[in-house]
Amino acid sequence: MKLFVGLDVAKEVHWVCAIDGNATSVLSHAVANDPGQIAGLIEEIDALEADEVTVALDLLGGASA
Repeated sequence: MKLFVGLDVAKEVHWVCAIDGNATSVLSHAVANDPGQIAGLIEEIDALEADEVTVALDLLGGASA
């Protein structure tokens, strides 16, 4: 399965959305800007057992904003 993940990155809360190769939403929720929450998101994506994962980040104002 192909997986396409989009992350809207912000200071306090990020939003993640993932779709499979058929454009079916398989993941969509907020993630706190916290190392544990981000690690949990990586585990959640890994648990989907995709053969190929493409990730896109939406950053406004630079990573340090």
